Amino acid sequence: MADAKYKLLKCRVVTPEGMVVDIDVAEVIIPTVEGKAGVLSGHAPMLCELKPGVFKYKDKQWDEYHLFVDGGFAHVRDNEVIILTPAVIKPGQVEALVARKALEDAFAMPTGLGMSDSRRQAIDRAHQIMFFVETHKS
Repeated sequence: MADAKYKLLKCRVVTPEGMVVDIDVAEVIIPTVEGKAGVLSGHAPMLCELKPGVFKYKDKQWDEYHLFVDGGFAHVRDNEVIILTPAVIKPGQVEALVARKALEDAFAMPTGLGMSDSRRQAIDRAHQIMFFVETHKS
């Protein structure tokens, strides 16, 4: 499907441990706090906050790949996408039992005053990890 009319983007995903992805891609879909954002070549500059969720990218043959990103930030400029995230989960890296335990732990968090936002964020994150693990097995 790759063709001369499609320009590629440079895509980099970086964690504190180092570079996870450094590849030319045809498209990325970013899980922002505002919703999913699709980016193709020529996209306007953008800086956005990421929510925990599935980051998708398609290589120059339009084969699709998925990573779970644990929040962070995305910067789009000059046909380059840089994802800065504290952690990445690759397909097959986490088993369903571990993800289910994280969800149970999130639901078990205290619900007292001042804890509701932290608990809600932990539950949302755990749900996103469960979804990723269940739908992106290696």
